[in-house]
Amino acid sequence: MRGMSPIDPTGTPPGVPLPLAAPGSWQWTALTDDVDHHAHAQPQWHQRYEQLSPGRFAGLVQHVQLPGVRLVREESNQALRQRGDLGAGAYGFAMPLHQASPAIFNGQRVERDAIMVGRSEELDLCSPRDFRLIAAVVDAALLAPLWERMYLKPLSPWIQSQLVLPARPAAAEAL
Repeated sequence: MRGMSPIDPTGTPPGVPLPLAAPGSWQWTALTDDVDHHAHAQPQWHQRYEQLSPGRFAGLVQHVQLPGVRLVREESNQALRQRGDLGAGAYGFAMPLHQASPAIFNGQRVERDAIMVGRSEELDLCSPRDFRLIAAVVDAALLAPLWERMYLKPLSPWIQSQLVLPARPAAAEAL
């Protein structure tokens, strides 16, 4: 597939996620050299990317889908605007691993050691050049009972928003 080079030591054909042991679980890795292919290299999500800085694009997308949660690592060498929808009924938790300058998440400044939190619909992230992030996208059906067990109350209404929460540097480093 032009623009996308899945990394797969097992020889699985390009475009086919590798199955994992748990039913419905899979992993996917793609190296991309085109911003549109980068957006489409994120299985089952509807995203649009715009390259904001000049130059040749290079990106990496890694996903691990487990029952009720998807783990993500994403990298790009160019400044981007990412807009899209990761599916209704899910919540995202993401933080930058590396950034040359602050990002903007739904109009809020994302500094180092910040966590982007909220529903997974209508996302809008402007990231600087040489940006890396990690994320977990959790189905509400999994998150709600976990939240209730941890906090002894229903899922808080603030999580319906899309917020940038500062984290203590030591906590962010540990995460």
